[in-house]
Amino acid sequence: MPWDTIQLNDGREIPSLGFGTWKMGNGDGPITQVDQAISVGFSHIDTAQLYKNEAEAGIAIRQSGLERKEIWITTKYSGTDGLDIQTSIRNSLKYVRLRVSRALRLP
Repeated sequence: MPWDTIQLNDGREIPSLGFGTWKMGNGDGPITQVDQAISVGFSHIDTAQLYKNEAEAGIAIRQSGLERKEIWITTKYSGTDGLDIQTSIRNSLKYVRLRVSRALRLP
């Protein structure tokens, strides 16, 4: 995409603009929308636990055929589910079906 990148403290770069999944709901809708975003060049998909569509974003990303190193997936810890941070992050990774997170940012 034509957007600038932001250099992280470890030297990696993340696209400055991500495709957000807020208010997309669940099911096939978000899968299709994330798929379309990837097809037009987005390489940063932004989700959140509160959006409740991390799994759908993960499905679209896996279906895209992109290698993991080619795409950024960001999510946000909400703290509203009563779970500790570590458990919540593990749940997010499970929903998008990733083994590890490349970066962690707490708001």
